Amino acid sequence: MQRFCPPPGRLVDRRIDSGRNLAEFSEMGYDVIGFGLMPEFVRHVR
Repeated sequence: MQRFCPPPGRLVDRRIDSGRNLAEFSEMGYDVIGFGLMPEFVRHVR
C-alpha cells in the first residue's frame, strides 16, 4: 500500500469487521474511515 499510496493519505474500508486494518493503516499515518453493516462490529471499532 505504501508503495502506491504513501501516507499521509485517506483510506476507506467498506467492511470493517474487527477494525484491525483500520488500526494498522492509522498507525502507518493514514486518515481512515470505515463502514460496516453489522452493528456489533461498528460498536467494537468505535
